[in-house]
Amino acid sequence: MTATAAALAPRPEARAGRVRALTPADLPAVARLHALAFPARRMGAAEVEQYLAEIFCGHPWQDDALPSLVYESRPGHVSGCLGVMPRPMLFRGRPMTAAISHHFMVEPDQRATLAAVHLVRAFLSGPQQLSMAEGNDLSRKFWEGLHGTTSFLYSLHWFRPLRPAGWALAMSGWPRPVRTLAQPLAAAIDAVVRRSGRGWSAAPPADLLTAPLDAATLAAAFEGGRDARALVPKYDGASLRWLLQVLTGKTSSGDLQQVAVRDSRGRLLGWYLYYLRPGRAGEVLQIGGPPQHAAATFDHLLAHAHARGAVALSGRLEPPLVPVLAARRCLFRAGASWMLVHSSNRDLVDAIHRGDALLSPLEGEWWMSA
Repeated sequence: MTATAAALAPRPEARAGRVRALTPADLPAVARLHALAFPARRMGAAEVEQYLAEIFCGHPWQDDALPSLVYESRPGHVSGCLGVMPRPMLFRGRPMTAAISHHFMVEPDQRATLAAVHLVRAFLSGPQQLSMAEGNDLSRKFWEGLHGTTSFLYSLHWFRPLRPAGWALAMSGWPRPVRTLAQPLAAAIDAVVRRSGRGWSAAPPADLLTAPLDAATLAAAFEGGRDARALVPKYDGASLRWLLQVLTGKTSSGDLQQVAVRDSRGRLLGWYLYYLRPGRAGEVLQIGGPPQHAAATFDHLLAHAHARGAVALSGRLEPPLVPVLAARRCLFRAGASWMLVHSSNRDLVDAIHRGDALLSPLEGEWWMSA
C-alpha cells in the first residue's frame, strides 16, 4: 500500500505516532513484528529477515513514490508495518500502476489504537491507479469502511479432487501413523474410482508436449498481447526471473512446477504453475494461454499433478476458465480469502467486478507471505 508525502506526515489525531516509509534499517523490527503476528511459522528469525529483505527491498518493481510503510508509536519504535508491492499493468492497452498490500502487521498492544487505520489510509492515498489486498472477514469490513470494495468473483476458489480417498485421508486430521496404515486402502479405493471412468482424472490429448516454462517463454507469451481482457499484468524477462526465483525458494508451499504445453510442432498452447506436494493438495498459481486451448491445458495440469502424487488441486477462479472447470466437476468456495480492490477509476473497478481482468495469485499477495 502506498503513500504520498502528505499522507506520510504525522496527522493531528495521531500525535502519539506517525506513518513513514520503510527503510532497510527497519527490517529487524519488521521481522520482530512478523514473529509476533505469526508465531506458528517454522522459519527461523534470520531466514525470515532475509526473506523480508528480498520482498520489501529486493523486488524489481521498486518505486520511490510507492514505499512500504511502517508505523512508529514513538520515535524509533516500529509497532506496525504494511508492505507495498507496486505492479505495472495495462488497462485497455494503456500503462498503469497497481499496488498490492502485504505483510500487514501491528503489535498486539497497538491493535486498539488507530495504527492500522493510519497505515491503510496512507496506502490508499498513494499515486497508484489501483490498490489491491487480500484478507479475512474482518479485513474486508475494515477495507469497505475506507470506501474499498470486495471482488466476489475473484474471491472464489476452485477445488478439484484427483484422488478422493487420498484427499479425505490427508484432510482427516488423524495421527501420521494412522494415516500411514490407511494409505494402502485409500490407494485401492482411488484405483477403483479411476478405473470406473468417473472422471476424477482427465487424459489430455496424446500429442501434447511438455517443456519447462522459463521466464523468457512466459514474458514472450505476455508480450504477444493475446489476452483480450481489459486489465492484464505487464511482465518482462527480468521481473519474471526474479518472481520465479522467489516462488521456487518457497519450499514450504511445495515444489514449484513450471510447465509449458506445446503441440507436436512446438507451438505454445498454454502454461501453468503450481506447487506440488505429493499426498497433499497442490496450489495452482496461474493457468495461461489462448482460450481455445484452455481445456487441453487444464487436462494436462490434472494429469501432471496426478502422475506426481497430488491428491487434489486448488486455485483462484479465473473467469474464462469457468466452463472448463465446471465440465470437470470442480468444486467452488468463497470466503477463505477475499479479494479487496480500491480505485477512483469506476471503469477499472467495474472491469474487475465483471471478471474482465487477469488477476491470478501471481498478481495477489498470497505468494509473498513469509
